[in-house]
Amino acid sequence: MFTKLILRVCGDCRYPPFEFLNDDGVFKGFNVDILKAIGKEVGVEIYFRAMPWSEAIRAVQDGIFDAIQGMALSARRQDIFDFTEAYLVVSHSVFVLRDRYDILTLNDLKGLKVAVQKDDISYDLINTHLGSAKTFLHYIFTADQGEALNELIEGKVDAFIGNRLTGTYLAQKMGHIDKIRLVGQPISPQAYAIAVSRGRKQLVEIFNKGLRAIKENGVYDRICEKWFGLVAEDLNSHIIDSVDVGVIGLNRMGIITSINSYACKILNIKSHNLIGKYALETELVRYFDFGIVYETMATGKAFVDHEIEIKNGKQSLLSYNIFPLYGESNKVIGVVISLRDITLEKHLRENLARKDKMESLGMLLANIAHEIRNPIMAIKTFVEALPVQYGNPRFRAEMLKYVPMEIERLNKLVGELLQYARPRAPVRKWCNLNEIVNSVMVLFQGQVNSGIDFDVQIDTSLRIWADEQQLKQILINLILNATEAIKEKGKVKITAGKGQDGVWIEVEDDGCGISSEHLGHIFDPFYTTKEKGTGLGLFITYQLVKENHGDIRVFSQKGRGTRFKITFYQEVRYGENSDNR
Repeated sequence: MFTKLILRVCGDCRYPPFEFLNDDGVFKGFNVDILKAIGKEVGVEIYFRAMPWSEAIRAVQDGIFDAIQGMALSARRQDIFDFTEAYLVVSHSVFVLRDRYDILTLNDLKGLKVAVQKDDISYDLINTHLGSAKTFLHYIFTADQGEALNELIEGKVDAFIGNRLTGTYLAQKMGHIDKIRLVGQPISPQAYAIAVSRGRKQLVEIFNKGLRAIKENGVYDRICEKWFGLVAEDLNSHIIDSVDVGVIGLNRMGIITSINSYACKILNIKSHNLIGKYALETELVRYFDFGIVYETMATGKAFVDHEIEIKNGKQSLLSYNIFPLYGESNKVIGVVISLRDITLEKHLRENLARKDKMESLGMLLANIAHEIRNPIMAIKTFVEALPVQYGNPRFRAEMLKYVPMEIERLNKLVGELLQYARPRAPVRKWCNLNEIVNSVMVLFQGQVNSGIDFDVQIDTSLRIWADEQQLKQILINLILNATEAIKEKGKVKITAGKGQDGVWIEVEDDGCGISSEHLGHIFDPFYTTKEKGTGLGLFITYQLVKENHGDIRVFSQKGRGTRFKITFYQEVRYGENSDNR
């Protein structure tokens, strides 16, 4: 007697419209209908179970269930599961509240709270896009995307990252669609397939056989039309065409396989002139660095946030990313170039920076009267007493001591104010970081004899794209701050290196440290705990770091020293001859 094969398949209980429990507790969705159709076609019985997503992943890994009915592919997941042929393309996006215009791209999430479904592909995608900068995100992991959306609506997080269709579907169903918006470009579209535990090749082939059959007999298209209003082939192209980001696909040979309408629009080109042609023989070479494109094909390394200026009637600034496209056995089979127009975004950023600077100037004006009044009053006191006290030797001695001291204090204060109020535009170029640090250390040679030990560890060939004079000023301010924190004997350590996003520099001391109550104010103008400090050194340092496209962070505990870390987001280069691509 023939026994029908029974396959145990699980899926997310709250991931509409792909799979979800409806109000009656019935497991429904696009994935459910696809698996039912496959089972019918190959003569197997499918037993379904809806559960939280993280439990579904463990259930297949532990062999309790045979398959997960739908999962987006990533390099990490392909090390854990075997996948069928892809049957859909899915994309993920950043969701924010409608009035959050300070968040325009993934990079703007640094330092903010971000809700992500536990074990969702979004986390892998963030790692790929942000590299080491991902450590600056504060993740809030949720059981499902509905919970993540609620965290956003209630103001508990700054953003939610999840499936574009699911997030929009849930927002509509929960009555929040008018409270949110999607920002930036969709995070690179992903292939979507059935996942089984590693090594079950026979099971993969059963699913693939059924999948091919339902695609050939039209059942697949009818299911797509039922859930998405489009047939399968149109659905994938519609997803790519409907996003406000340009997408260009190249195969391993460098032949253009696809280009969406947004890319054609912002580059002012026609798709039928490009499809099927070698990219190097087309006008795309005017816009993209194909050395990087072919490096991605060879190594699988992604390149993000490159910028180009184009003139198509008007001057526009574009940002583009290059991502590897993986096939079977996790091999690179091509690349995807995504691009978007950031001209308006740049203007918004400049306006925000201008607004921030005006607010800072307001703080300066509020404090400057008090800071200047003190030395002026001291000088005024001596001048007024001069006619009657000039014959007093002690008075003359104190006047000769304190008046020049107060004048120097005024001069230093005005000099630092002018440096902020009238800063020159940075002139950035490739500089040898080790040479810059060594030139700065000459200024601190006298500190060595006073009991301070300097430890400099920097690769002699490490180069940085920055304004050389401003970088020197940044280092002088931080090293001076470190030496002043050491009362008698101590150590100042200066290190640097490369990360995925660019170059980092650290200045660390084992001095008195900074208490938690002061730590949040050290970059404010005129904020100082030093007896003779102006409170402008770190404030100016912060401004110079920002002008050179960097971030500065401070780590400190009272009595345990302080560490400043600067990250300059840029391409990393080594060696003297690395300016030529």
